[in-house]
Amino acid sequence: MTLEAGKSFVKYFFKRLALFCLPFLLFILLYAFLDPFRIIYKQDTPYGLHWNRDVQSSRLFLANYPKYHYSSFILGNSKSMAFKCKEWSKYINDTAIFHWDASGEDLTGIYSKLKYLDAIGNPIKNILLVTDPAVYMGENNDVSFGFNQDYKVNGSSALKFHYIFFKGFFTGFFYVSYIDYSLFKTYRPYMVNKIPREWARYAYDSVTNDFFLYNRIKGIAADSIGFYKNTSVFYDRNNTKSMHWACIDDPCISMLKEIKGILDKHKTNYKIVISPSYNQDCFNTKDLENLKQLFGNDNVYDFSGKNQYTENKGNYYDNNHYKPYVAAQLLQKIYTGKDTLIH
Repeated sequence: MTLEAGKSFVKYFFKRLALFCLPFLLFILLYAFLDPFRIIYKQDTPYGLHWNRDVQSSRLFLANYPKYHYSSFILGNSKSMAFKCKEWSKYINDTAIFHWDASGEDLTGIYSKLKYLDAIGNPIKNILLVTDPAVYMGENNDVSFGFNQDYKVNGSSALKFHYIFFKGFFTGFFYVSYIDYSLFKTYRPYMVNKIPREWARYAYDSVTNDFFLYNRIKGIAADSIGFYKNTSVFYDRNNTKSMHWACIDDPCISMLKEIKGILDKHKTNYKIVISPSYNQDCFNTKDLENLKQLFGNDNVYDFSGKNQYTENKGNYYDNNHYKPYVAAQLLQKIYTGKDTLIH
């Protein structure tokens, strides 16, 4: 091959390569411009579509803690949203509270947040750890864009983190639904399982990160009878008492010990809550005993099973989330011993 022929081949190769890469480059530019999951640019509004609560919570903490000097934390999955910082502050003599929850949060996520707080030297005066069996059921392996954890907190790869969101945007023509709804604000049948109907119906406090289910609140206010007649959500519970299977295995115990070590290091006042679940399953007695042995009887509170908190379906927004007045009563029970549910 002559020199000229070689130059022509190289020129031809790179020209074809550029044409091949052009669609990918355009997709990347589109993704970066739209920032559909609010992870590239700073988001100042506390209103909007709820994509990934873990990232939303973590980014708000990273932006705020130098200013607000948080020292007390509510940790847990979405059930913890019933607990409000202002209500908790009545019992802990602290108002510098941050609600660091995440959808589908598990023990690894809770541990990574506590480990991060310890690593940056942030005080941990009080912890309210809101749990249910799902929290203890092992590492959250869901790496979809709705549940993966923020790499800035858990120390994972930034490249992998962004790739998960980028891939999710273009999987199943998700981007078509997103752009269509963004432009026309019209919910179409093909958007089911892609765009939530409750777009812009969620809100969170820009200081405490307390989360509010405004879509549920409005639904109940508009037609409370019809709201609770939805049997696919508010299904009939089994009258037979049932217990959840044991979730706390040896790896889980090891992680709980690590968490206990961090709390002891900071001389943290902590309470562990086992949520009153709509399904009325009792928390496993073996798991409960493990928690009490590790953290002490006075620090573990089990509200699961059939009781005054779980019996009335009106205490719930859906079959996963109980209402703030229930959480307020749980706090009163924990810190004062009073046990009367008042609504």
